[in-house]
Amino acid sequence: MFETLMLLETFALISTWYYAPAIVSSLKDEKRKKILSKKAMQIITCSSPIIISKLTKDKIRKKILNEDIVKMINIDCLLKAISRIKNDNTKYKLLIEDYIYNAISKYLVVTDSISFNNEKYYFKYYEFLKAKNNDDIISLFIKGIRNPKIQTKLILEHNNYNWIIMDIISDLNDENKEQFLSKLNERNKVDLLITFKNDNLKLKYLDTLTIYNQINIICSLNDAEKLKYLKKPEYEVYNRKIVSSLKDEKIINYLFDKIKTKNNKIEFIDLIKSTKIKEDLYKKLDGLSLEEKTKLVADILTKENNKNKIKELTESINDEKIENIMRESKSKKSELLKDIDITYINPNIDKKITIGIELEISNEKYYIYDKLNYFLKDWKVVNDSTVKDGMEITSPILKYDIDSLKEIYYVCNLLKENDFTENETCGGHLHFGFDYFDDKDELKMLYNIFCNCEDIFYLISNKENTSLRDATTRYARPISGVIQPNNEYLGEAIDLNDLIKKLKGLQKTRYYSINIINALDYTKNTIEFRLPNGEIEYNELLYNIILFSCLITRAKDIAHMDWNHPLKIKAEHIIKNNMDEKTKLEYLLSILFLNNEDLKNVYRKRYYSNNKESEVRAKLNETIKRVRID
Repeated sequence: MFETLMLLETFALISTWYYAPAIVSSLKDEKRKKILSKKAMQIITCSSPIIISKLTKDKIRKKILNEDIVKMINIDCLLKAISRIKNDNTKYKLLIEDYIYNAISKYLVVTDSISFNNEKYYFKYYEFLKAKNNDDIISLFIKGIRNPKIQTKLILEHNNYNWIIMDIISDLNDENKEQFLSKLNERNKVDLLITFKNDNLKLKYLDTLTIYNQINIICSLNDAEKLKYLKKPEYEVYNRKIVSSLKDEKIINYLFDKIKTKNNKIEFIDLIKSTKIKEDLYKKLDGLSLEEKTKLVADILTKENNKNKIKELTESINDEKIENIMRESKSKKSELLKDIDITYINPNIDKKITIGIELEISNEKYYIYDKLNYFLKDWKVVNDSTVKDGMEITSPILKYDIDSLKEIYYVCNLLKENDFTENETCGGHLHFGFDYFDDKDELKMLYNIFCNCEDIFYLISNKENTSLRDATTRYARPISGVIQPNNEYLGEAIDLNDLIKKLKGLQKTRYYSINIINALDYTKNTIEFRLPNGEIEYNELLYNIILFSCLITRAKDIAHMDWNHPLKIKAEHIIKNNMDEKTKLEYLLSILFLNNEDLKNVYRKRYYSNNKESEVRAKLNETIKRVRID
């Protein structure tokens, strides 16, 4: 016996647990089997159901499943182990033990492993569960029963029709379902009738329902049957719903051909769910205006994935600008960019920085453009409900280099040439790869500089003579008000990960001037600046990219500088001193752009032309708070 236990432990240590049941099975002495089974289950809990099956006596099986063992094994193993017990009475007595009941009720799982040979034990266990007054456990017990007749009897006995029970009933045949209809409220009754396969049985109960629920049943009938109800005056107000439920192509075409006016035909197409049938009906229409064509095609393209179909449908609109966008979105990027010549501005931005751009834009034909999915192959196009007549274009990962700047230049010009604009609802968000930051001091420095100059950043993030968009207070509100009361708390961060965790906990939503929510996320590891308004003028967008790229670069550099370094001293002046805003502006510009006076002048002009004090303060709705994260 000792050698067998040693062998079992050895198997466990080398993870060869597969052999444990065989070892138990090889023993003839039941006492030894019992001792070894306990040991085996302590060592290898995942084998417990198989080990229990190797025992020949149910009483020993029951004793093996004691309270200590049950605590060690998971619920699936427990239920499977119980299922190995052959005698109904032994199994029932084990199931009503408090520690077994507590283990099952804790996890609320479908107990499909609990089965009895004698029907009466299902009802005995049901009565036990009923006394516990736990409706969820009762429902899951009934759901796990594999005999539909016993299920039906217990459901009728239980008479509580929650969603689990309704799910069970819906899987029964129509004959068994029908006996429950008189016991259900109207909502459950309708849901169950819809699952009937026999339409005649559905219609048998139609008059017992309210008119609205009658329509739900009618919409579940076969299409030929639905036609009868389209002609009845009492259902006329619900004809749109009935039509939208049609699936038969011949019947749909028959109804379409009977419609006389163009507007009614367009409305009919809009109701049909099948993309293929929509396309076929669209092709049968004549005399459509450009707006009618674009809206119909946009609706069809919502669910069309075939590239050739998309091309065919888009060309059918016969609009030069739409075709131009479509053609260029499918062209090779290298061909489109090869002749672009731009002036490269060198603001000493770290080449390791990665950039992502979100352009919120508006176009009266946005409903067709946002079906293109991509511009320039990899600039993603999506609908944006926050923008009036709008959509959002998201760039691939870019860098501050000639190739990326050419892409930005091309996209900006493409948008302008094809009637895209920014309006008062548009934002221009800039993302930067968070993997650029190596430690907490770099991120602290960024927040210290930004938050203490946040009011200035709101003014210099947009081109000259620009007002803050109204949505700023909702989608890009000042972050300094969140940071300032928690300076000490943030200063306690032990490392970069801890600082990010604390910042996320304080920020909670992405709708701040700086959004840290995406940092260290495996799908989108970025820090985002949400201050700028929407912008598709290349030079102005470029200046926004330069502004925040320089902020990130300088924050990283300054964090590791000696205390007597001129830039470090200026940063500390901004953080510590209550200087007037214009002096602070000059300190900030000299930190960000070093000796580049041309760039400094760009942002000076932005600041002074946009500094409409009362308007800015009213829109920000609060004074920028002084921040110091040590």
